[in-house]
Amino acid sequence: MAEVESAARCVWDFTTGDARRFCDRLALVIDTGEDFQKRGIACDFVLLLHGAATQFGARTLSGTKFDKPDAADLAPAHALLRRFARMGGRIVCAASPWNARPSPKTTCSTAPPSSAMSS
Repeated sequence: MAEVESAARCVWDFTTGDARRFCDRLALVIDTGEDFQKRGIACDFVLLLHGAATQFGARTLSGTKFDKPDAADLAPAHALLRRFARMGGRIVCAASPWNARPSPKTTCSTAPPSSAMSS
């Protein structure tokens, strides 16, 4: 009888622009992946950011439509995105948050956040 390997594959679709909600939901995704990994279940997770959620994948909000005085601090979201990438998760920005031509200094990166955002 052939042995069946266990694997969890999922695409998480984030659209929220609320920083607290974004971080809360991403922490749940990370906890789920880490729990699967502890049980020996491989994870193939993809985090899709589009709409207002793209701001959390940006290095800076400067020059974006999210660049406002009351804008959320990106550091907590960036820390969670790095943690997600360290567990093997992939991050994809599905749309640009910029009204005009995006700058290389501010664009979302599909590379792991550890290389896109320094600690």
